[in-house]
Amino acid sequence: MAGERAKLETILGRLRRTLRIGLAAAALTAATCGAAAQGARPGVTAIGDAAVTGFSGAPAPDRIAPGEDAAAQTFIDRDGPSLRIVDLRRMGGPPEAQLVGAPKIFTVRAARIGQVFGVAFDDSNPPNVYVAASSAYGLPIVAPKSGGGLIHIRLGAAGAVFMPGLWGPNGGPGAIWRLDGATGEVRLFAMVATDGRANSGAALGGLAFDSASKMLFVADRETGLIHRISGAGADLGTYDHGVTGRAALGLAPAPWRAPPPLDVAKSAFDSAQPATWGYAGPQRLIFGLAVHDRRLYYAVVDGLQVWSVGLGPDGAFGSDARLEIAAPPSNGPTEISKIAFDAEGRIYLAERAAPTGAFDFEALAQPAIGRVLRYAIVGQTADGQRIWQQTPDAYAIGFPEIFRNGNGGVAIGYGYLETGAANRGSCDGFLWTTGEQLRVSADAKIAARLARGGESHIDGLQGNPLWRILRDREPPFVSYFISYADNFADPSTRGHMGDIDIRRLCEPGPAPSFGRPDLPPPRPLPPDMPPPKHRPVPPQGKPPTPPSNTPPVCKPWQICGPPGTPPCPPNQIWRRDTNSCAPTCPRPNVLIA
Repeated sequence: MAGERAKLETILGRLRRTLRIGLAAAALTAATCGAAAQGARPGVTAIGDAAVTGFSGAPAPDRIAPGEDAAAQTFIDRDGPSLRIVDLRRMGGPPEAQLVGAPKIFTVRAARIGQVFGVAFDDSNPPNVYVAASSAYGLPIVAPKSGGGLIHIRLGAAGAVFMPGLWGPNGGPGAIWRLDGATGEVRLFAMVATDGRANSGAALGGLAFDSASKMLFVADRETGLIHRISGAGADLGTYDHGVTGRAALGLAPAPWRAPPPLDVAKSAFDSAQPATWGYAGPQRLIFGLAVHDRRLYYAVVDGLQVWSVGLGPDGAFGSDARLEIAAPPSNGPTEISKIAFDAEGRIYLAERAAPTGAFDFEALAQPAIGRVLRYAIVGQTADGQRIWQQTPDAYAIGFPEIFRNGNGGVAIGYGYLETGAANRGSCDGFLWTTGEQLRVSADAKIAARLARGGESHIDGLQGNPLWRILRDREPPFVSYFISYADNFADPSTRGHMGDIDIRRLCEPGPAPSFGRPDLPPPRPLPPDMPPPKHRPVPPQGKPPTPPSNTPPVCKPWQICGPPGTPPCPPNQIWRRDTNSCAPTCPRPNVLIA
């Protein structure tokens, strides 16, 4: 009886929290309704909006019979949001770590598309949105219950099927859905299959749209293949990193062996053990995708590697695969689930922690290990291979622990003026990420400061200036926060957020009026650190000054000083205070007054 009483108290506690945070959210929603009505919009989506995905939720049952497990009676909320269009045009003031009631312009429920992670805009006007079926939040199953109805079960059994709300109607693990940016119509866009074999459960990873060829690329988590999908939803071919990509570097092939499809009616399937979910092997398992400079970048789980391959004018895959980056490991198992680029060519990598398959739907991914990293190009080899900075810059995501509370989404949006209005002239002004428990802090002073800006338990978005990288463990006070759900998060939820994409067009305009980088002094490389392979060794001392009538000739990966000075060597920038090149600090802060 004591155990049953404890379970009932837990359920009642959840209900009390839901009521309390629901009332608070209602007030926040009412405050943002007026903002949503301001300004004409061409359709459901507009330039500068964010398309955001997340787990739709799984509320605990109102009541259970004595001796029953509440989690066995917990099911996916099919009325919960799986995709939301968030208006980022007005933040109401400068970023001070406050909660912003940004309008949710449009919501697609799980009943319509199931659970999705990868999201991408196309370049239509207004832009359309594509989302991909995902197992990132788990693969829950159900079975017929004695006396009628369904029961949530952990292990595969006769009669078991995937839980309703996991996949959209007439879709499945291989589904890509399309939201019409003008009308809001949602339809099944494509079903990813390999040689006629449907994806059986591992589902899909990241999406990337190529505006040059009008192609959509998607990662198949079951086979490890990348599919190229036309604007009409036709599959035009695949790229096999495990064979073609690895061969380009002389690595042993890691082919897909085509094992039997996943069968949740068999006891070998365990919804709490992702190793039984049918994922491709780590040397070919791909998640994040991005198109940049006529190359498709993709993330491989093995070694947290980022590779790239050239794209033809029609989006066809090339044969020139390159290993670009191997990110340092996090504090636990993660994957690079999203890749983004800014106008300077820097690459941004967002991690998602490994899924847990939590039976109670609380912690769907391992907590506090999701980073957002940034790399800049610091040189180039003789054959044109990019040289990325050796140690990445990181961003402080959320306030808890060591600021690694990302859930795997990252996108770049417009900057903001002092008033909090989006500045269309600052195309690369802000970095937006998805994360969990973003405004929670164990530090009493920080918690009190955050409390003045709204609710603490926030699963949703964090936006901060692009230059605001993590330095000296400084919390992200120069940030905006937006809750994804219409109520605030349960304090025990983890891994409930998904991906984010932002469609933007750059226009001339004023620079943001708040803040500027508080740059640290230059950081020289340790004298005993040998230069990495292929990395040019920077010359020592001040570079010679040519005649003043000699204009600098800079290549894309170089930094130039004023006229009359040569380009700075790799890993160095021009400092105004000394009128010379010096060891680098993170770009774009290349001019230091």
